[in-house]
Amino acid sequence: MKINVREARSSDVAAITEIFVASWQSTYADIIPGSLLNTMTPESLVAEWTEKVDADQELVYVAETEEGIIGFAHLGQNLDEDLKEEKLDLVELHALYFHPSSVNQGLGSEMWGILEEGLIGKLVVLWTLEENRPAHHFYIKHGFEQDLVEGKFHFRDQSFPKLRYRKLIS
Repeated sequence: MKINVREARSSDVAAITEIFVASWQSTYADIIPGSLLNTMTPESLVAEWTEKVDADQELVYVAETEEGIIGFAHLGQNLDEDLKEEKLDLVELHALYFHPSSVNQGLGSEMWGILEEGLIGKLVVLWTLEENRPAHHFYIKHGFEQDLVEGKFHFRDQSFPKLRYRKLIS
């Protein structure tokens, strides 16, 4: 299956929020309690994702096939205090999600490869939940290194350990 990657438009927000919720409920089912995950609905995220798609300092891309949008990526500003002194152009990969029916087919790798071409010379950082082993494997496979900085991801009044990865794109 071949994908086309393009910048997201406002008309893509419904698909983005559907993928976001489906991906979270699938990916984090064994990490975040279902009672919390089930409070998420695509409709509750429309305003947030519309703002991200329309923001100048945010970059949202979609991956689409003949069937429609199957995944998306969100890149933007990094706000980590310890990285403020970095001399390199810094960007954070906030999200790279595919609909659960499209995972494990190499599509995330294909999308990341396309996005990486536009990030030459930038330091890309990302956070992933400590227990999300498939994400750790994916990012290590693509040359990211864990930088031993840990943090907490706060979701619905609960905290979950997270780890940061980085990669200088060359």
